[in-house]
Amino acid sequence: MNSTLFSQSKTTLLYNGPSADKFDIVFMGDGFTSAQQGDFNTLVADYFKAMFTYENGALDNVLAELQDALNVYRVNMNSTDSGVSVYTCGENASCTSQTTVNRNTPFKMRYSGCWDCCWMTKSADTDSKINAALTAVGLAGAEYVVMILNQSGFGGCSYGSVLSVTKSTSNNVLFHELGHSVGGLADEYDKAGCYSGSEPAARNVSTNPATDKWKLFARNPITTGNPVEYNVSQTGEFEGARYKDQCIYRPSINSTMRGNTNLHNPPSYDEFWVRNKPNSNYNFNKVYVANFGGTNYSDVVVHYGNHISAYLVGTPPDGFTGDGIGTRVMSSYITTKKIKGPGGTWNVSTTDKFFTGDFSGDGLDDLIAFYPNGANSRLGLLKSIPGGFECVKKYYNTLPGWEMRNGDQYYVADFNGDSKKDIYVVNTANWSMGYVGMLRSNGAALEFTRRYDQYLPGNYLTSSDKFYIADLNGDHKEEFVLYKTNTQTTRLYQSSGTSLSIEAEYFGSLPGWTSKANDQYYIADFNNDGKDDLYVFNGINWGPEYMLMLKSNGSSYDYVIRYDDHLPNWNMNNNDKYFVADINGDGKEDLYVFNTSDWATQWLGTAISSGTGLTVATKQGDWIGGWNLGGVDKIVVDRRATGRDHLFIYNTNWFGYLWSGSSGLYQKAMYYSYIHAFKHHDYGWY
Repeated sequence: MNSTLFSQSKTTLLYNGPSADKFDIVFMGDGFTSAQQGDFNTLVADYFKAMFTYENGALDNVLAELQDALNVYRVNMNSTDSGVSVYTCGENASCTSQTTVNRNTPFKMRYSGCWDCCWMTKSADTDSKINAALTAVGLAGAEYVVMILNQSGFGGCSYGSVLSVTKSTSNNVLFHELGHSVGGLADEYDKAGCYSGSEPAARNVSTNPATDKWKLFARNPITTGNPVEYNVSQTGEFEGARYKDQCIYRPSINSTMRGNTNLHNPPSYDEFWVRNKPNSNYNFNKVYVANFGGTNYSDVVVHYGNHISAYLVGTPPDGFTGDGIGTRVMSSYITTKKIKGPGGTWNVSTTDKFFTGDFSGDGLDDLIAFYPNGANSRLGLLKSIPGGFECVKKYYNTLPGWEMRNGDQYYVADFNGDSKKDIYVVNTANWSMGYVGMLRSNGAALEFTRRYDQYLPGNYLTSSDKFYIADLNGDHKEEFVLYKTNTQTTRLYQSSGTSLSIEAEYFGSLPGWTSKANDQYYIADFNNDGKDDLYVFNGINWGPEYMLMLKSNGSSYDYVIRYDDHLPNWNMNNNDKYFVADINGDGKEDLYVFNTSDWATQWLGTAISSGTGLTVATKQGDWIGGWNLGGVDKIVVDRRATGRDHLFIYNTNWFGYLWSGSSGLYQKAMYYSYIHAFKHHDYGWY
């Protein structure tokens, strides 16, 4: 091997932005010769993989969830000698006894294998040599250095911004040391003695169990006392931490900071987020809800920056949809900027648009990702698999029978009734004429079915067209309801599985209704007959506000009822927002109604369908539990396979879950800045 190949070089492993905006972690090695640089690279690759995946079993891997706050680099340095200097601990752990082996290495690290001496130590000039190496490769000011010693044996030690491990150290020991540096956490292990110092700054240890720093994380009554067994299931206040077994407390029997397990206890997990979130892009501005995990409950995907995080809901009481005792998400199971698979790698972009639906037909909802970039647009089929997603197909520039453009609108629908979600794609913006395409899913790719150029049957395509997906006749083939706002024309289409035909047309009016440009359509089976009906609302074009209910008879709409100015128990107003849901679990799709603009108080109500009319059963203002309703709040319905449909509510910094009960809405979960993904939820942690 060329002796200068690895003399001093930098390799970027993870890049999320300029160093001024992110935390830089740099892997360096001491005691690796030129011929051993390949071994060093392998060690770094293994540690890096463990840090940012869940393959080591770390379901609460906070580093993976915060990876967009970090840049990670590898710096290779040749050592004259192989291995590092070795010494033995002196009496009373002086760490000053005679060195037994002297080796010439770039950073002059020394190994003892002695716990009292932190297993290893730096030499007097180690820091200056590290700084010089970082400066030489343009990484001066890097916040954290992980030094890997070419030394067998157990060991890890943190010196603030520098942490060191041996080449045989486990992933969990690395997590422990990163807990010190990146997380600002204290050791939770102990030996004989009473702690007599001041209250530690670290979040995970405390001298005062009555007013401890993690009190809000545990339910009352919390468990106290000395642990009697190695068990992560007990939570509360346990004596012994920070090198003393008395007079100081830790929040759990075991954790990463005590026994090098792969679990950070919740106060530690939270501290990682508090310290690192300013450098993260994480927010709740784009949330997608679907059944990715195969339960009867909805899971959540959060898209932020060029990352997605998916939160899998377990069986109650583990998930959002628990029984009121355990209403917390089970775990974060993927946080990534790259989704790999047999179809290639999908690189998540800030401008990606995501759509949900089971295009594979396996009963799990998948993601369809669209990256709009003119003639260089891309579309990816991202299939749900245990532990995340995989890219099964990626299209560049063109879909079968279709050239992608920024103005493409995607509508997920099973138009042939084979239980695989297909795609209608519409573009009325980027060409001299409008187009509608029908692309059928075969479970692994999209196949061209039909394209309409300029005209749908009976309809000249224009930018004023609004499309809604509905199964009007209950044959499980989903088609369009089209509303042309410039002429106030409504057209109902029927899908044969390979084409669309017009079933009914309404010019300027619907039964019992004069159509206006600002009519808002809500597709819903409000009488539970298997055919999708129609709610229509207009709060703009008239003096009073109006709500219309139209029933589908399979080929056209029949008038059911119209409400003028108010629903029973609800005064309609201009900015009412409606969300279709089966609120009471009777199979009839109702409406949540939300208004944050027209009143001094924000209101959220439930409008329940009898099949022939609506009654606002509940109306709640300002606060629902601990959630303060506001104009920035967004709502997504938890569409369950069975039972009641509840609500996810969120804004940039807050995420919550609202439970619909017989007497109103209840706040069942609320998270600030991030979604808690603790494995400890089974055991009493919030």
